[in-house]
Order: sequence, then C-alpha cells, then structure tokens
Amino acid sequence: MTYLIYFGLPLVCLLLAKKAEESEKKSYLMLAALLCSLVVGLRAENVGIDTPSYLSKIQQIIGGAAANNTGLEVGFVFLCKVILAIWNNPYSVLIVCSFFTNFLVFSRMWDLRNHASLPVMLICYYVQFFSVSMNVVRQMLAVAIIFYFTRYLREKKYIKFGVVVLLCTVFLHRTSLLGFLFLLFELRNWHELSPTIKKLFIGGCFALLVLLFLMRDELAFRYKNYLNNIQFNLGIWIPAKILLFVLLNSLCSYSSKPNSIQDVSYTEESIYFKYYYILGLILTMSGYFVDYMYRLGWYFVVFEGPYFGALVKNTRKNKAFVMICLVFILSVIYLLSFVNNSQGDIPYRFVEFSTLFS
Repeated sequence: MTYLIYFGLPLVCLLLAKKAEESEKKSYLMLAALLCSLVVGLRAENVGIDTPSYLSKIQQIIGGAAANNTGLEVGFVFLCKVILAIWNNPYSVLIVCSFFTNFLVFSRMWDLRNHASLPVMLICYYVQFFSVSMNVVRQMLAVAIIFYFTRYLREKKYIKFGVVVLLCTVFLHRTSLLGFLFLLFELRNWHELSPTIKKLFIGGCFALLVLLFLMRDELAFRYKNYLNNIQFNLGIWIPAKILLFVLLNSLCSYSSKPNSIQDVSYTEESIYFKYYYILGLILTMSGYFVDYMYRLGWYFVVFEGPYFGALVKNTRKNKAFVMICLVFILSVIYLLSFVNNSQGDIPYRFVEFSTLFS
C-alpha cells in the first residue's frame, strides 16, 4: 500500500495533469486533486507526526475545551466547531481541510496554465508539500488560500488580498502575516500605481506595524521555545533546491538573446514567480538555525512549481534535456525524503471506515 500510494499516485496525477493540459479540460486536474485529498484526508492516526496531536485537540474541542486549552488559534477552533456541527467526528476536520487545501492549490495551477507547465507545477507541489500536508494542517491550508488568492495581485485588488491574509492570520496560522510580503513586489511598478493605491500601501504598512505590536506577546509566547534553541543544522533539502535553481536557470536564461537556449519573452505573471521563489528559499534557510522555521518560506516556496513550470513551458531548445534534469533532481529529493521518513508518513494506511462514523 505504501509504495502504491507514494509512487503510484504521483504518476497517475502527472498523467492527469498532462491530459488536462493537452485537452484544456480542468476536470482531469480536479480528479488529481480529489485523489490527493482522499489519500491525505483519510490517513490513519499513525500516518504523519502531527496527526495524533490534531485528532487529540479536535477531540478536546468536541468535549467543549476552550480554545486556549487546545493551543490552536481561536479562529481555527471556531472553524472546527462549524465542521463538527455538520459531521461530529475528529476526522471530518482533517478531511475538509485536505479537500480545501488541494482543490485551492490545483485550481490556482489551472489559472496559471498559460504561463507554466501543468505537469511540472503538479510534480513540484507533490514533492515539496504532499507529505507535509499530512502534518501541518492549519498552515498548509493557509498556504493554499494565500496561493490561490495571489490572483488578486495581478488584478491589482490589493485590499481584497490583504483581507485574505488577515483572515488566514486570525483563523488559521499566525505565520500567514508573511503573506503581506507579496505586496512588496508590487512596488516594482510603483510609478504605475494610482495615488489612492499608493496611500493604501503606506497606510497598510503602518497598520501592519500596529498589528505586530498588538500581537507581540502572543507571538513571543508561541515561538520563544524555537528561538531559545538556536543551532546550526545543515541538511540536503535547500542545497538540492539551490542546485536545481542554478542548473535550470543556466539552461533557461530569462534573456531573449538570439540563439540562446530559449528565445521568448516571459509573461508579466511568470516574472513574479522567480521573485517569490527566491524569497521562499531565503526564508526557508532560517531552518538551518532554528527548528521548524523553514516553514516560514512555504508561502513563497509554493511558487516553485509555477517558476520551474514557466522555465519548461517557455524553453524552445533542449526542452527534453531540461525536463530530464528537473525530473532527476526532484526524484532524488523525493527519494531522500521518503527514505528518511521525515514526516512520519511511512508506512501509509487508510483510516478504518467504521472510525469515520463512530
């Protein structure tokens, strides 16, 4: 079962993404989202390091425990109560969060299909986040929501995007505040922004500082244990990602020089992918010094798929070689993660059907 899930599922999803890209039918990609959601949502209690903890806390909510006693955000406890009012079972929260996470991410991929290769986006997401989503439920849902609503940035609907980030911060995970960093990249077109938008940006910066000040005690309480345990811990994950980044960029330069590997101008949308991904790698490096701080970069590392997908989609020469390099390095990273069982998701088992309705 374990090998079927972790090696068969990505191949099936890859074929579905390819079919969706060729046929221009979103339903194939949504089928891939459904399969991933079922596997993540219907995992047994011992699949994933954090799964027992989540089930225990949800059981506390069912028993009427106050939000402060669960260690979860007040907003997330409220969301749990809404879900449990419909289906009073701890697994209902995991299943609903899984479906929302995957369908939001895959829907955003579909939006970006004209800028990046769908199969590449899917496989990058699978390698980076599939196992993670079995553990970091709240933050992964926040990552998915912010990723989906980055569509507002290109539409210059900055207020709506800011509201989404605030809601994620209140209801899901405090690290969602990092979503405001997306707005900094909009300043590269400062001269094109209207006076009203410029005033909103300035006002928003002051409001964010006030919010951080008001939350200082809570943030210090939540993360002081991490900051008190600073140590250097070099792993293979980030060096492998940097190697992949440098290698593909050397093969697929963004320049449009004649006779270069690729001779095409990138869309405005895809140019931002590179900026987001680089910021994600930088934030992820904090994990070398503080345990679990690498998670800060996930809101931007999720653009790894769109970025590499844009490189592949816009490469006119040596496309096959570029794909081989990409798949090879991603496969090595995935196998290393699988062997190390870093997320505690091996062996995989489905939850017993009777448990879902007990």
